Amino acid sequence: MTLNEAETFARERAKAVNRSIYEWDRLPGLPSFVKGMPKVEEMGRLETERFMFDLGTSVFEALMAKVGFAKRLKSKGKLAAYDYLRPYGKKPSVAEVWQRDSEFARQRLNGVNPLQIRRLDSMPSHLRVTQARVADVLPSGTTLEQMLADGRLWLCDWPGLVGAPVRLGRFLSAPSALFFTDDHGELHPLAIQLDRESTYRPESDTTVDPIVFTPTDERWLWLTARTHVQTADAAWHEMVVHLFRTHLLMETVWVAANRGLSPQHPIHRLLTPHFVGTIAINYKARNELIVPGGPIDTSISVGTEGAYWLISQALETFEWSDLDPERDLADRGVDDRDALAGYYYRDDALVLWREIGTFTEELLRAFYPDDTSVAEDAELADWAHELADPACGNLSGLPLKNGRFERFEDLHAVIRQIVFNVSCEHSAVNNGQYDIFGWIPNSPGAWFLPPPTSLAASSEGEFTYGLPPFKIAEEQITLVHLLSQPTTQHLGDYPPDFFHEVGAVRIAVDRFRARLDQVITDIRQRNQTLEMPYTYLDPTGVAASIDV
Repeated sequence: MTLNEAETFARERAKAVNRSIYEWDRLPGLPSFVKGMPKVEEMGRLETERFMFDLGTSVFEALMAKVGFAKRLKSKGKLAAYDYLRPYGKKPSVAEVWQRDSEFARQRLNGVNPLQIRRLDSMPSHLRVTQARVADVLPSGTTLEQMLADGRLWLCDWPGLVGAPVRLGRFLSAPSALFFTDDHGELHPLAIQLDRESTYRPESDTTVDPIVFTPTDERWLWLTARTHVQTADAAWHEMVVHLFRTHLLMETVWVAANRGLSPQHPIHRLLTPHFVGTIAINYKARNELIVPGGPIDTSISVGTEGAYWLISQALETFEWSDLDPERDLADRGVDDRDALAGYYYRDDALVLWREIGTFTEELLRAFYPDDTSVAEDAELADWAHELADPACGNLSGLPLKNGRFERFEDLHAVIRQIVFNVSCEHSAVNNGQYDIFGWIPNSPGAWFLPPPTSLAASSEGEFTYGLPPFKIAEEQITLVHLLSQPTTQHLGDYPPDFFHEVGAVRIAVDRFRARLDQVITDIRQRNQTLEMPYTYLDPTGVAASIDV
């Protein structure tokens, strides 16, 4: 891009103004974010009214539910008490099926956190799963060793929860959930281990190996082990998979864009529709949600202190390439559709990754025909500095050379990842929150019983005792219902003035929308055959930006 002197001066002046509006701020352990709340980023009136209406509805339903819930819980000690929560609203989709083992497995693939499961090449040293313990669960005639050799063992593991602070009276494991696939590639639970190390018991001066639970155990005992897994996954999902990987990291990207790129720059113009509402919702999260006494502190086992601890641990090991869905799926060994069937997150994500890649490449080629045009763009160099410099965005692992973008391939990779993350990845880990967390027995954010210390039978009453009491349960439901509101700006929606003067871009947008229409058709045809349709990456529900 060649600019005359007047254009260059205007852009530099606009950047100077933006740098005074978008100042960097930091808290220990968090990605860099914007200082204060820039007026240009404030939530619009309609969005504010939508939040307030949803909150008001939730409060009304809580008042109507409280009496019935308390009476049922006191007299019966039964799970049926939780039927009174959301008495007038739509029940979450898992309400009738959550106790099935098939549903527990499905949520690993197509629930609100589909990024945890990985294929096992060898048995982890901390797992105490033996052939004798799981023989009655494995398909007849098979062995654990054989399943491992055939690539049919899968693990969901949460080692990042080890050492996490937990609020007093609540319990959080760092569990390991082992699964196997049958001859059709369908996933089934095999075993759960809640402790990672042997436990010393001073009263008997003995060391006890971790207990391994299986689906053949007594029903309520097995459900208890499963629920420890669900609670662990809830904490990891909300703090790391959802908040850190999408909301917080993408705010860093947008602040850097406003400081390094003028509003007239094509990259800034491309990104603008994809960051509507992001800073506003993040400001709300830091100042209202993740604070002592706030919704996260109340409804999640780790509370506020543990939330910040988990984010800080994730930030320490984060690399930019972690946001590449193709690489992530390959690294976890879950990219083979024949080996692991029914992983609709994977299937839909890869299709949308391809379509976004085609669109962003066509758009960028209108401005950057070759590597030289990328390397010579001074504003791109400023953006790269703001993204990577430790005193600024401090993002690690960006494909920069000599501190700047020098190749079209690298610039395109970053833009593609940003657009995918703020739209598809966020929608995949956000849109199903009410479906999964809105039914408390399925996935309580906080659990109030320690892990079982034996294989002795449990009971419905004991299981119910471990679930959150009414106030905490309602806090969880209100939060996830608010965060699962449908979008009004979808992937592929761009304003009328979006590069209106650049014919190649308008053609690229039209092509993108046409391909998304086909994706919608394909997903809906598939979903017609499913008992639990996977809709979170249907483009009609994929938001263009992180605005909730």
